[in-house]
Amino acid sequence: RNLIVFFSIVLTGWSWGQGFEDFNLSNATASYLDGSFVGNNGITWNYVHSRDEGVYPIDGKGLMLRRSDEPSSLSASLTGGIASFSVDTRKAFTGNAQRRLELLINNVVVAQFEPEFGSGADATIIPFEVNDINIEGTFDLVLRLYGTTGNQQITLDNLVWTGYTPGVPSLTVLPSTLLNLNYDVNYGPSASTSFQVSGLNLDPANGSVVVDATGTEFEVSTDDENFSASVSLAYTAGELENTAVYARLKAGLSAGLYTDVISVSGGDADAVEVSVEGRVFDPIELPYTNPFRTTTDFTTAQEQGFDLSTVLSVLSAGGYIRIPLNGYIETPIIDFTQYDGIEVAVDLTTLNGIDGQVLSFQISNDGGTTYSTIESIELTTAGTVYNTYNVIFDVTDANSVVNGKLRFAMTAGIAQIRFRDLSITEFTGKIW
Repeated sequence: RNLIVFFSIVLTGWSWGQGFEDFNLSNATASYLDGSFVGNNGITWNYVHSRDEGVYPIDGKGLMLRRSDEPSSLSASLTGGIASFSVDTRKAFTGNAQRRLELLINNVVVAQFEPEFGSGADATIIPFEVNDINIEGTFDLVLRLYGTTGNQQITLDNLVWTGYTPGVPSLTVLPSTLLNLNYDVNYGPSASTSFQVSGLNLDPANGSVVVDATGTEFEVSTDDENFSASVSLAYTAGELENTAVYARLKAGLSAGLYTDVISVSGGDADAVEVSVEGRVFDPIELPYTNPFRTTTDFTTAQEQGFDLSTVLSVLSAGGYIRIPLNGYIETPIIDFTQYDGIEVAVDLTTLNGIDGQVLSFQISNDGGTTYSTIESIELTTAGTVYNTYNVIFDVTDANSVVNGKLRFAMTAGIAQIRFRDLSITEFTGKIW
């Protein structure tokens, strides 16, 4: 690493309030451990379940985060405020799990990052950059992995942040994107998600900031109960402290994808925006099939309304869904009144040579609020050979509802289940 370039960056940091960490002083080893080291400018960095860069360096020494279970993370308490942030990332190891990295400032998720690395080995360097953070004073910075459990190793290096000194009126929203404000058709509104609004050096000293859902499909609230097209947030002494605002997708919309922005303005500051996105899902019609072997299969199911938030798509070994303990695949709404019986067929096998996992086939007659288990299947043979399992659901009587759902959940055992080639069809035979 060129020392002339390094000292130039440090001097720039002194004059502009910029920080830089190159991990040259990191004490991380080839084992995944918790620890800390004193890095550039005497800053103490703490890491959780992390290791050195191994054979996946970016620019000399770096730090490799492993998975979201703990979660693997890097953190420090810093001074001088933060306006912007960046860190270089590289895929480590060859697994195709999506790498998911998020930045937290003062325990609030500021931004999430899902770099598009290639399949297998990939030495591409992709920077994670966040601007307009605008937090003053001492702050806590955390970089951590998130999402489904399991390995998603990623190397970090060249971490840079710029300081922030208040003066100019400013508004801040965290996070600046809200996704998955979804619901099934005729069962809106969506569940709400909140974001934080704050302001500094606002003018006049006492006033209000307006949060406006600019379109016609989304609405906002300050108490998560009473929603409207816009709300006002009062501030005093030129400062609006962190205030929660809730957003949701309105009820009564037809099936489709909805995107918009929520505008935050006032106090003589530049307006800021929160991007919002939600879907309204149609019931699925039978027969329904999905191999769940490719990224397209996984994405298509999500767009159809399947809840796959607790499972992982794996592209190797012919492709499959990996279901952990307490993980599940939940269908969109199915109109059970159209059928007497429903048959589910799916191919299952074990993972990592361990058997004893139990997959429970469950039914809901209230739109997914509660579930009853119809049958549980224990995988008793460890290996990679798939077997096809068939389960019949009786959807007459109490289950004859228009907002039924099915769920396939791993409810016992260790390791995980491989799941693929799902088929959901009408069953016309006799149900005993």
